[in-house]
Amino acid sequence: MKTYFLRAVTSMLGLGISFVLLLIPVACLSAYIAYLIANIFPPSVRFTGVGVAMNVSDGIIGGLSPFISLGLVRIFHAQNSIIFYVFICAIISYIYYRNRIK
Repeated sequence: MKTYFLRAVTSMLGLGISFVLLLIPVACLSAYIAYLIANIFPPSVRFTGVGVAMNVSDGIIGGLSPFISLGLVRIFHAQNSIIFYVFICAIISYIYYRNRIK
């Protein structure tokens, strides 16, 4: 999402309103993903399945991301080298999704 227009906002109220408007699609997407993940598990283990899956994945991916990103910046000496990590995660997700659909 391009947020270049936020540079022109001069008041804190305008900035706050802009961020709220930008976060609405993010909130909708997050709610939809939670709904989809909850429907993967049967009702008897839904709470445990979703909780374990979300927390373990957040811990692994979210916990390692800063270290991997800093490592890439130090190796390549460029701030934009972090995109390699995001790109690799996207490729892994795509491969898993494609194999799951078949």
